[in-house]
Parts: sequence; C-alpha cells; structure tokens
Amino acid sequence: MKRTTGILLLLMLVLAGGAYYFLNQEDMGNDSSEFAYKNTDKIYQILLSHPNGKKINLERGAEGWLINNKPVRQEPIDLLMNTLQRLHVRSKVPNAAKKNVQDHLKRSGITAKALDKSGNLLKTWIVGTESPGKMGTYMMLGGSNQPYDVDIMGWNGTLRARFMLDEEAWRDRAVFKTKTKDIQSVSVEYFGEKNKNSSFTIKLNEEKEYEVNPLLSSTKNSDKAVVKQKVLHYLKGYESKIAENFVNDFSARDSIVQTTPFCQIKLEDKTGKIKDVKLFVIPVTGATADEQVLRNDVERYHASVNDNEDFMLVQHRVFYALFPPYTYFFEE
Repeated sequence: MKRTTGILLLLMLVLAGGAYYFLNQEDMGNDSSEFAYKNTDKIYQILLSHPNGKKINLERGAEGWLINNKPVRQEPIDLLMNTLQRLHVRSKVPNAAKKNVQDHLKRSGITAKALDKSGNLLKTWIVGTESPGKMGTYMMLGGSNQPYDVDIMGWNGTLRARFMLDEEAWRDRAVFKTKTKDIQSVSVEYFGEKNKNSSFTIKLNEEKEYEVNPLLSSTKNSDKAVVKQKVLHYLKGYESKIAENFVNDFSARDSIVQTTPFCQIKLEDKTGKIKDVKLFVIPVTGATADEQVLRNDVERYHASVNDNEDFMLVQHRVFYALFPPYTYFFEE
C-alpha cells in the first residue's frame, strides 16, 4: 500500500511539473518552423536592404552570381545559401521584450528577399543583431510581427555578418581569371629604363601556336627557338591571380595613376574581351621601381584595372611570376 501511494505521489509531481512547464512556455507561433529555405537552387536573385538606404542586388548568372554585372566571390554566396537552408529557431522572443526587438528590427534590420528565376518573391527575412549571450540572432519573417532568436544548428554566433551590405565585400577579387585555352594574346610592357627592352607579346597564330615577340622595336628578335612548355606554364599563371583587396576609396588613387607604372599587362581572350592592368610599385626603398622588383624588395603593388575602373592592392609574391623578361621563353 505504501509503495502504491509513493508511486502515485511521484506520478502527480511529474504531471504537475510538466503542466507548469508547458503553461509557462509561450507558443512558438506558426512561422517558427518556416525560417529555413531548403531549395536554394530556386533562388535566382537576393535583394538586401537597410533602412539607411544601403542596397545590394545579387543575381544568378549563367556562369555564377553577379553584383551590378560583376562577378561575386563564391565563398560568401555559398555561405549565405547554406545559412538560408539551415536557419533554426532557438526560441520565440518573450512578450516582455517583443516591442523592443520589433523596434530594433524596424530601425536597423537588414531585409533579405529571395526571388525565383521569374522574379517572384520566395521568402523575406528581417535580420537583426545578436541576441543576449551572442548565441543567436534576432530575426523576423516578412509579413509577420513576431521576432525570434534564430541560429543554425551546430554553430553559435551572429548571422548578420553573412548578409553583407558592402558591394566590394561580395565582389570577386580576381585580377586575372582566364584559362590558358581561352587566351588569344598577352602583352607585358615594362617602363623602367633598365628593363623596358624586356617587354614582350605572346600571341596565338593561325596555326594555333603561340608566338613570342618583343613588344618594342628597339628590342632585337631572339634567334633561338621558343620553348613551348615555358610559354604554356607562363600563360597558366593567368588562370588565377587574386588581389588582396579593393582600395577604390584610397585617397591617393588619382595621383598614383598619373605616375609611371612598373608595368602594364594586357590580356585578350578569344572572345575579344581585354583586361588591361597597370601595376604601380608601393615603395619600400629609395631605389627605382624596376630595381626594387629585380631585388625582390617589393611587397605590394597598386593595380589600376581597365582604365582605373577598379583600384586594387596586390601582393608581389602572387604576381611576380607574370614578370619574366622576353628572353625567358627561348632556349638557353
């Protein structure tokens, strides 16, 4: 009898505890399970906007994502897509904090809209800052007024940084990104007195062979045979040459592009598209630019791309292989 009474008391305590828990939990709401968008292959456009007027328009093109018709880096777009697939509600914002969070999202939330190939709206998120404890992010779905504390399973921290409003943070930093088989010609002109006669051109002829010639008439043509493997190895270097960063807002940009560059590289692909890059040595010593390059004293260059459309910071160790002399391509 005592045993039966004990079991009944224990069962009553468990039921009472459960009832207290559920009665004190707020309903998660109908939209709590709808934050994630699993089929990101349907997303062809992402619009990001902030109440201060900043806007970003990302569009899926035939060869990858674009921003203002310029290529987007793969890493951040993959990260954003992965985030949209894995959004998970940690908890509903309590009623006591609801008004403050709503006001915060209205003042400084980033609105993210996903559209399909036809421009139809798939889903809208309003993304705030981190929640208390910095384990999740305040978010709300478009058309709802209920904010939630949201994360992605297996990762803690703010998700806001993945919805970037800086165009240059999205853009591909490739200065050159052309496969060897797609190159029609390359010319490299050096401007220093000591190495200007090392300037050269490489051009695909009618026999589908690459010819190497001096760029300047003052340079004597080599009477040695071209080493094909050296040419192909050199051209392969244009498949991926990545800048350290964009510096379009650099205050000295306009004055730098008025000076004489260390060299100018022009690459034409088989469609006729030309990439024109001027490289300006960032001085480390008092020597001339060409002397610093030859002595490996240089660490970085400023790169003016396509008539100063973009201004970039590039590293010598990444680009140095593009600066051989004309004589490099011939038998020794």
